This record gives sequence, structure tokens and C-alpha cells, in this order.
Amino acid sequence: MPMNLIQPHRIANVFIVGILLTGCSSNSPSEQEAKAALIQTIGACQYIEIQSFTKLNGIPDGEGRYRVDTKYTLNFKPSDLYSQSKQPIDSNVERLDVEAKKVQAIVDAYDKAKELYDSEGHEQRYAEIYPDELIKVSAAEQVISDADKAMRSRDADLLRQMQSTIINACPTLNRSVLVDFIGKVPNSWDIYLSNVSLEYNWTINMMKTDNGWQLAR
Repeated sequence: MPMNLIQPHRIANVFIVGILLTGCSSNSPSEQEAKAALIQTIGACQYIEIQSFTKLNGIPDGEGRYRVDTKYTLNFKPSDLYSQSKQPIDSNVERLDVEAKKVQAIVDAYDKAKELYDSEGHEQRYAEIYPDELIKVSAAEQVISDADKAMRSRDADLLRQMQSTIINACPTLNRSVLVDFIGKVPNSWDIYLSNVSLEYNWTINMMKTDNGWQLAR
């Protein structure tokens, strides 16, 4: 057999090594690397997960840099977040309502006495004659006002409480992701009562490092 004849299995080995080397020196981010960059951008959170991810396209953006167009779906999983947040708010509203009902009698009595006093044609105002009563009724009216505000703002307070719970439970979560997600849901309550999924298109800026392609900073 001629000495310069290369055996077939050696050619195959060289070809495989060449493929591996080419893969290791990729000139563009892989889909897996792009997804890792997205996860790093969003941050970890038990309530939000990437349901699907697709690398669409990409273009070089200078030496060792790349812009990757992606499409992905975020899924919001509220779990028991709603019930946990609702209980303390409802308790506060109920407490204020009970207090308001207790002091309502003070306001009613004051109004009735003032009305009678005014009907008698006195020159001095009722509040000037009975300043202590005015102080009492003013305090009672404040309690009633606080109860009314708590009742009217219950839904808004609950939304804020749930968002705060998410932020506290997910300290690495990008807050703009949560704000944007909530803003895209027509009825914000939907994301807290059932699983909601939304599709996004996003361009990821990446840079080449010794450890492969990573999110550009």
C-alpha cells in the first residue's frame, strides 16, 4: 500500500474534529446562548417563565458583537398570590368600616343638635358655643373618610400589593418586564386570577467572550 495513501477512517476523524472546532469558534450566537441572555435580562422569578423561544435572525454589530432578533412567549403564573394579598387588605377595610359605623352616631348627633340650634336664631355659631363637640365630630368624620377611601381604593391597593409581593419574592426580576407585562393585559386582574401568556419580539445585544456569546453590558 503506498505510504501517502490516507486511510478512510482517518479522513472521517479529521472531518469530525473540523466540525467540532468550527462549532467552538462560532461567529454568531446560538439559540441557546441567545435564550440564556434573555433569561439574564428578565431575571429569575417563580411567577414568570419563558414558555417558548425562537432565534429569528441576527446581524454583526461591530467587532465581537452581535444583534440577535428573537421571538418568545412569557407566561405569568399567579399561584396563590391573589388570596395571599387580598386577605390583609380586606381585613383593613373591614376594620375601618367597623370604626366608621361606631363614630357615625357622633356625626349624626352633632348634625341634629346644630340644626336645632341654628333654627333657634342664635347669633353665635354652634361650633363657637361647643368647640369640644366640633373636635369630636371632626375626628369622627376623618375616620369615616378613611374608611370610604379604603373601600374605593381596595382594587388598586390589591394590585399594588400583589406587584410588591412579586418584587419582594423575585429580587432579580427586571421591574420593567413586570410593568410592561401588566400594561399589555387589557384587564390587569386577569394576570392574577389565571395563567396569562404574551408574545414578544426582542433584539438582544450580545458580545463574544472567552466563555462564548453572552449578553452585552
